[in-house]
Amino acid sequence: MAKNFASRSEDFPQWYNDIVLKAKFNAQLGSKEEILKNINKIRKDREISQPIKNKTSGSAFKNPNGFHAAKLIDTAGCKGLKIGDAVVSNLHSNFLINTNQASASEIEDLGKVIIDKVYKKFQIILEWEIKIIGELNK
Repeated sequence: MAKNFASRSEDFPQWYNDIVLKAKFNAQLGSKEEILKNINKIRKDREISQPIKNKTSGSAFKNPNGFHAAKLIDTAGCKGLKIGDAVVSNLHSNFLINTNQASASEIEDLGKVIIDKVYKKFQIILEWEIKIIGELNK
């Protein structure tokens, strides 16, 4: 059965246990120099805007339609918020940093506080982008 999906698409979670046997990709050819230049630009942009040198799992929350999760989190006053060794990045609010030995429950508890604060301020419910598994998800 053919499926169309993209990163962060709404269709993907409905069939993520399926096995992909064949895929078609749309790509543009470019010179090695162009590609390396583009990769280096992306790396530099990320170093400036994201805490890539810290222990994170990437973006913690999906962007709600028409909004940026980081902007909502920042405006709700969560930048720098900390629970145990888990802290909201001061560089990019949608990244939760493990500053030392943060437990999974500290990361999840911090996320719950963020969800609550954003909801109280904007009446928008943030959805986890991180897939939470195990006992804490009950």
